[in-house]
Amino acid sequence: EGVGIWSDGLLSINQSAVNENYTSGTTNNHHSLTNKGVGIHVGEHGTLQMTASEVKGNYAYKSNYGNVRGVGIYMIGNTNNYITDSTIKDNLAGGAYSTSVDEGYRHSAGAGIYIEGSKLTLEDTVIDGNHAMYGGGIYVKQDSADTEMLTIIRGEIKNNRGQGTNHSTTGGGGGIFATYTYI
Repeated sequence: EGVGIWSDGLLSINQSAVNENYTSGTTNNHHSLTNKGVGIHVGEHGTLQMTASEVKGNYAYKSNYGNVRGVGIYMIGNTNNYITDSTIKDNLAGGAYSTSVDEGYRHSAGAGIYIEGSKLTLEDTVIDGNHAMYGGGIYVKQDSADTEMLTIIRGEIKNNRGQGTNHSTTGGGGGIFATYTYI
């Protein structure tokens, strides 16, 4: 978690780069573990304010027993986060999913940004060339549809892929994959 940056408080990033961080797949006696936020991990009590910055080229390899969430940026918790004038680009969640009985169902989600429970406003920001099985650019997870989780103002979401790296596996939401939420 948070190979580049891990924060559970106020994280202010200005005119900076969080690039080319890497983590390998994880296993622990064949129990599912999850790589979360390889570039930036914003914890349950954390808030991200990022301006004129770049999150690029971060990579997480998914093992048969692990998951990958938010290779570029991972945020969880009930906080308001802001990213302006920035680029989230070329982040990759490696591996495909497995459906065998022994391994269960594992997949990658949100190579650019993964949001769970947090609110995010993107303004004048580009999400480009990210690749995960679900939500190559952005994955938004919410348990009910009563809250607006993602606001995009003058943003550009392009060239993202929602597909397993094994070409026989399918995925979804190349640009944005959202569950029970308003965008």
